[in-house]
Amino acid sequence: MNTETFIWNIQHLCSDPKPQGYDVVLAWNAMLLGWDDKKFEFLDQLRKKYKVFLLSNTNTLHLEWVGRDLKSKHGITDFETRFFDKTYYSYEIGLHKPDPAIYQYVLSDAGIKAEESVFIDDSMVNIQAAAALGIHVYHHRPEKDLIEVFKKHGW
Repeated sequence: MNTETFIWNIQHLCSDPKPQGYDVVLAWNAMLLGWDDKKFEFLDQLRKKYKVFLLSNTNTLHLEWVGRDLKSKHGITDFETRFFDKTYYSYEIGLHKPDPAIYQYVLSDAGIKAEESVFIDDSMVNIQAAAALGIHVYHHRPEKDLIEVFKKHGW
């Protein structure tokens, strides 16, 4: 759904007084916590050795915040093309994790094989769906340092 419809639906799920659209956007984006500069460097290193793709169930409200935040705090204006071979957003594809069809779509579109791929996600249901297709998976817990996990596994 488009941003206006999303905001309208959130407003109408709330009891009176209904929040203003701006307040809905602020609350929605409050879950985004920011960035660790080390991970940008790590993604740069990964791309030298591997194909790197982003698959996200995010929406345009989050992506707009991401773009503004990366530019203002880190000077990054090319996040999608600098750190990833391609980005896949559920709202653009019309499929959502954990639907197996979204993983099959990415594998096909990217021209990659499940058995040669690693999928990292913080949601166990998404991990299980990808693993069922033969994709190698890693269930990431936010308290773990993902860079150290990669080093430990020799990736």
